[in-house]
Amino acid sequence: MERQHNSKYEDDCKELVSKHTTCVKTAYQRAIVSVPVAVKPFSVPGPTHTLCCSEPVVTNVRCTGTKEKICYFTISQEICVEVPIHFGAEAQVGEPGVDCLRTSLEDCEDCVECDD
Repeated sequence: MERQHNSKYEDDCKELVSKHTTCVKTAYQRAIVSVPVAVKPFSVPGPTHTLCCSEPVVTNVRCTGTKEKICYFTISQEICVEVPIHFGAEAQVGEPGVDCLRTSLEDCEDCVECDD
């Protein structure tokens, strides 16, 4: 198990220990550590690619005698649009919290090494 260390604290301790004769005893603190995690999903479309599936169909819209002097028509075509979508998520963590349990001079016999 790799333990996290505070290098400033370690340097100060090494300096004190090197200057004095000490007795060493190790204490153990059990705790439940929690951190809130927020997972925010995202999706991003990639470039599309369009395929024509049929011939276009032109439909006239009769507008005889209109005052607008504009002719209208419709073109329709069946297409297939290839749309790649990239899905993912980002995780953010909040401030960790701790519930302190018992402290003792006995080691944590029933505990196992944490996986990375």
